[in-house]
Amino acid sequence: MNACVQILPQSIPSVVRIKKQGTLHILTQNIEGNFTCHYCDFNSLKKTTVSEHISRIHPKEAGRQINPFECKYCDKKFQNKSAELHHVKTHHEITMTKCPFESCSYEAKNTTSLSTHYSRKHMPELTIPSDSLDMVECSICKKTMKKATAHYHVAKCSPLSPFFTGSVMCDGTEEVVLFKPFFEK
Repeated sequence: MNACVQILPQSIPSVVRIKKQGTLHILTQNIEGNFTCHYCDFNSLKKTTVSEHISRIHPKEAGRQINPFECKYCDKKFQNKSAELHHVKTHHEITMTKCPFESCSYEAKNTTSLSTHYSRKHMPELTIPSDSLDMVECSICKKTMKKATAHYHVAKCSPLSPFFTGSVMCDGTEEVVLFKPFFEK
């Protein structure tokens, strides 16, 4: 006796994101394939970029609360939790970090400022001026950058810096060498 058994696919519950506030952004594409904002002429190839644009630039039109996150220390309000946390960390719960150079008393509230200070004050000049007045070249990796960012870059690029995290560098020829921090125990 032949029995015919039909195997039906199991239904997998789909996860549906329920918005906590505002309306669901239904986006349309223009002729070039870009997704467009309903409230202005902003467009992008990515849906997420346009959706984020609408949430940040047009919150009222999109039905969102305006600045629902309030600082617990002052009366400032923010559109998202990460902006509020950044504000609290940089303005109210400041943790100063001392410069790792032995005889230096400099303190900074973030590693960007500290590494820039270290490169400027405690390391030999590792940038070479380029043809452009506002551009310099890193003598380690040969990367060209704006003068304003050069000291931060050198602090991260130089193995002599305590802020070095590993970098690809030139060895004087066309070959590139990968350097990683080495700590003795």
